[in-house]
Amino acid sequence: MIKIVNLMCIFLFNLYSAENIEYTESKNGLTHPFFGYKQEIINDENKDTVKKAVEIPTNLDKMTADEIAKLIEDSKKTAVSFPTDENIHNYIQLQNYATKKSENFAIKWQQAILKDSSLDLSATAAKSTFARNASTADKTTKRAQFWKENIDKIGIVAFFDKKENEVNTAQNKVLYFLNQDYPNLAIRTIFKDEHSSLVQEHKIGVTPDIFIVYKDKDENANWYRVKAGLTTKNEILDNIDFVYEYFISKGDKKWKQ
Repeated sequence: MIKIVNLMCIFLFNLYSAENIEYTESKNGLTHPFFGYKQEIINDENKDTVKKAVEIPTNLDKMTADEIAKLIEDSKKTAVSFPTDENIHNYIQLQNYATKKSENFAIKWQQAILKDSSLDLSATAAKSTFARNASTADKTTKRAQFWKENIDKIGIVAFFDKKENEVNTAQNKVLYFLNQDYPNLAIRTIFKDEHSSLVQEHKIGVTPDIFIVYKDKDENANWYRVKAGLTTKNEILDNIDFVYEYFISKGDKKWKQ
């Protein structure tokens, strides 16, 4: 009988202890080993979660070129792995944004060179490597219309250096053929050492330095650099197209040289 009572006491003690057991902290930071193990499984599953959506940041215009490049590369991987309509759409939008940024940079680059001829490294090299073809491409309808409407508003001034006889002769031939195509176009060549005030005003460095003088609606003569350095007729015409589109037609009054 005493033995049975002792066994009952041990059973009740163990039962009480089981209901009030205090678990020590596990490696996961939880108090119960079971839930600690369960949490560990959940954490491992979260580590393998893959981003499945291509997102366009709201601060895209404030991101650097490196940040945009990384975003596009990561977005491409996501779009390839999960080619949903939304992912493809957003990836293309990011690509288009980067393309427009690059085009704008190229335009600004060309404008900067035309404003300051010292930035154009090809201008000096062109003197000793004048081997480009001076033949012209067929005039497009757009160009023909431009000259028809503006021939009486445009003149060309080319600055030469007296010491560069061969260069001057080569450039004069180009201007001659240009005048053959546009007989009503006023073209004048001048030596820079005879016009110091113009040289200073328009920052003449490398020669030949070719400008168009455009008369606006108020009959003001505005100077725009077309090309510094020995050049071809086709390049002159191409650059006049560029200057007209990005300077004259936009009414750029801050720069007239």
